[in-house]
Amino acid sequence: MEATGGVQRISRHFSLGGAIFLVLGLSTTMIEAWNNMEGCGRTPISPRLETEDRVVGGEEAVPGSWPWHAGLHSPNPFIGSEYFCGGALISECHVLTAAHCVR
Repeated sequence: MEATGGVQRISRHFSLGGAIFLVLGLSTTMIEAWNNMEGCGRTPISPRLETEDRVVGGEEAVPGSWPWHAGLHSPNPFIGSEYFCGGALISECHVLTAAHCVR
């Protein structure tokens, strides 16, 4: 973060527009996650994983199968928004992410 005229501004990766998009996008997912507190850490939708499936090469997750995942997006004039980092919901109001995502 850098100070600009007494106002802190986060780098191009995480603008105010991105923060608003993130908050609006998480609201439905957070409600679903909080309704599933007894299953915290367990996905309400079983992802299809097989022994040969690993991070390398990857595979798309079923929407809603990981309700505590937060996707951080930045505005992109060509496609609307662009995913640049991920995080995890650790409370009703907090997302834990890597430092390089918001520097």
